[in-house]
Amino acid sequence: MANLYTIDLVAASTQYLSRADTAVLDPGTNFTIEGWFKMNAEVLGGETPTLVSKFLSAGDQRSWVLNLARDGAQHKIEFISYTNGVTAVDVLVNITSLGTTWNHIAAVYTKATPQVEIYVNGVSVGTGTAAASIFDGTAAFVIGALNNPALPMDGKADDVRFWNDIRTTAEIADNMSNCNFVDPADGSLIGWWTLENVLTDSGPNGLTLTNNNSATFQSATLPYACAVATPKPTLLLMGVG
Repeated sequence: MANLYTIDLVAASTQYLSRADTAVLDPGTNFTIEGWFKMNAEVLGGETPTLVSKFLSAGDQRSWVLNLARDGAQHKIEFISYTNGVTAVDVLVNITSLGTTWNHIAAVYTKATPQVEIYVNGVSVGTGTAAASIFDGTAAFVIGALNNPALPMDGKADDVRFWNDIRTTAEIADNMSNCNFVDPADGSLIGWWTLENVLTDSGPNGLTLTNNNSATFQSATLPYACAVATPKPTLLLMGVG
């Protein structure tokens, strides 16, 4: 099934997608957030457009933020985690410019270490020390901004997935194609937003998003072929015992 749509988030209109807090959005231990993103313009020095977050400054309900950044000529991906809703642990990973093309970005948080590992297009680009325990706040889960709302991204998002485990390099690379079926009953899957002209959650928890300030779906040529694939046949059905 061809992937025909993406959601376009316009920063000037503070457009973003959100889902009110619920228990499953606070894994408590390990988690992975991943998705496809395409900026409408190259990130400029001093800009920090938000990709995905669970952050609300009112009442100190800050948990984590994944955003792009730039310091002079150096482009970066930033992951900020909060131990108590106030104290931030900041990880900045240097990357080459993402320009205005589609890129798959993932952040993998491991509590035991504790660390976060950042991936771009299936390749690890760096790790850093994260909060030993990420605050379980009441902020909404947001794609494209903070929940203030603030620091919106100006660009497109597609096929965002949230897991309550440590996704491996192989798993991240495998899911990048978006043609690889994800069982909605997978115990590690929290939410899967294909954004294929819908805001519904293809995962097990029914976490439908809210469209804030009228973001629009657009047809687009994406770097992968499928939005929601049919399940892969089992070995038995393939005639292999």
